[in-house]
Amino acid sequence: MYEHMPKGHLHYRQRKSVTRKVRHFGPHATQMADKILESRPIPEQGYRRIYGIVRLCDKYGADRVKVACGMMLELGSTSYRGIVNILKSRRDLEHTEEQGSETIHHDNIRGPSYYGGSF
Repeated sequence: MYEHMPKGHLHYRQRKSVTRKVRHFGPHATQMADKILESRPIPEQGYRRIYGIVRLCDKYGADRVKVACGMMLELGSTSYRGIVNILKSRRDLEHTEEQGSETIHHDNIRGPSYYGGSF
């Protein structure tokens, strides 16, 4: 099947090598890669997108790409362009700030009244 491919493209033939590279970037990136491969009629057609996600980690950092992949998964999309747009517009940074600002409700957490005022 791969006899017709140029030598420079033979690295695309191994699904394991493609997914192994993206697994270093966490579960969101791995799920994104799996969904990309499932969405294509021929899995090899998704390899270029996955390599693109790996290259985005070099440009924007793995943490930001993880968040962007998670955001796209929440939307139910496997669009590489969507990930790029999130990173360019810095929406991934806003998303992490929103998650970090959530109030935790627990019996052992003291509220503002404990400290004699409001915050």
